[in-house]
Amino acid sequence: MNSNVIADGTIATANLTLSSSTGASSSAVQVASASASSAAGDPLAAAGSTATVTINAPTVTLNSLACSPASVTAPASSQCTVSLSGPAPSGGVAVSVGWSSSAATVSAPTSVTVASGATTAQFTVQISAATASTSVQVSASLNSTTKVATINVSPGASIAVSVSPSSVTLGPGGSQQFTASVSGTSNTAVTWSLSSSTGKISSTGLYTAPSSISQQQTVTVRATSVADTTKYATAVVTLNPAGSSSSPVSFWPATATPGTITDPDASSVELGLKFSSTVAGSVTGVRFYKGSSNTGTHVGHLWTSSGTLLATVTFKNETATGWQQANFSKPVKIAANTVYVISYTAPNGHYSDDQNYAWSSLNASPLSVSGSSPGVYAYGSSVFPRNTWNNSNYWVDVVFAPGQ
Repeated sequence: MNSNVIADGTIATANLTLSSSTGASSSAVQVASASASSAAGDPLAAAGSTATVTINAPTVTLNSLACSPASVTAPASSQCTVSLSGPAPSGGVAVSVGWSSSAATVSAPTSVTVASGATTAQFTVQISAATASTSVQVSASLNSTTKVATINVSPGASIAVSVSPSSVTLGPGGSQQFTASVSGTSNTAVTWSLSSSTGKISSTGLYTAPSSISQQQTVTVRATSVADTTKYATAVVTLNPAGSSSSPVSFWPATATPGTITDPDASSVELGLKFSSTVAGSVTGVRFYKGSSNTGTHVGHLWTSSGTLLATVTFKNETATGWQQANFSKPVKIAANTVYVISYTAPNGHYSDDQNYAWSSLNASPLSVSGSSPGVYAYGSSVFPRNTWNNSNYWVDVVFAPGQ
């Protein structure tokens, strides 16, 4: 009610309160009726009308970008989060994503959408490899604002392959079990292949020479990583019509030294090693490492795997310490791929030994140790040794002449 005299023009002002909105919208405000009187007292009337009010959407900006973890070792991933200054309008907001790195292989989406009414959105950065320590610069852009987050990347262990033994000489029909080691990945599987069709290689790395060899030749055995087929290692097989090399072979060189040279055990004991050869040949003698307390007369033995004694020899002219060797009166022929036991008697104990020995590190082709615990013992004198203890190595060795 306005009792004042109103001139021509605006006769009333209405104040409207509007709620905020995440998007642009419009609202109609209707004037239902109006009445007034002139200065002379004449009644006046006004027809109803509407007014339209438009609310523009609030402008949101990019507030931040963060990636976690911020330091990784390839291959790895990092979760990145974009944050807005306020809720995204109806339909959401698309934020552009980019990245750069000089030494890492990176993948990520090119954009991420913050849903309507939300203030954050996440995306994943995948780092599959890195050739050196580097950083990945991840960027997020909205309108004229760009935010950058840094992911520090360390290269993972590079995949490497090795093959043992690295070389071997085989005669007609001979065989060799090759072993591949793969580092830098949890997938240690390999595939085996040959440089030619001479002989056969199994899926487990067992190479078998042809039954007939007309001339000396070489074949390359290759182990290729399944995890990375560009990584491989090779070994060389020399095929000799006359058989394998006749040079004597033993497991340990003269420079090898036990970790425990003198065991406190003073009992009389037979100490041995189970072994086999991929080629036939002859055992010519037995070796063992001696500490200064390992006294008395030492006797060497060669046995079949079931305990049949094949040869005996008494050690003479021993040195005070170090490797001792005694040769049998005549070489003893052994078959290929057959387990035998070489041993010696320590009548006063105090032998050399190492528990939990890394047998897989031995490389004495064509010889190999037999089983996961090839070191054996038996208390007594000249008794067939068949017992094992904590995967021990009793430092007993064989002297073998391949092909003889």
